[in-house]
Amino acid sequence: MTVRTYPQRDNANERRRTSATETRRWLEAAKAIVFVGTSFAVGVTEQALHLAAENDLPTFSFNVVAEEP
Repeated sequence: MTVRTYPQRDNANERRRTSATETRRWLEAAKAIVFVGTSFAVGVTEQALHLAAENDLPTFSFNVVAEEP
């Protein structure tokens, strides 16, 4: 099984740019899409959700928040 992750920041001041074509290719090859800690307020998550719906892909969302005791 191959797991691909959408590129994250290397550090707080640097971002890796990914082309829309590369991102689309990753999404089209996916067997499932897992979202971790996203607000769903950016374009790539919306694109991923639409593609998942079009292709009947399972999606999972994990938004871990520390709870107050």
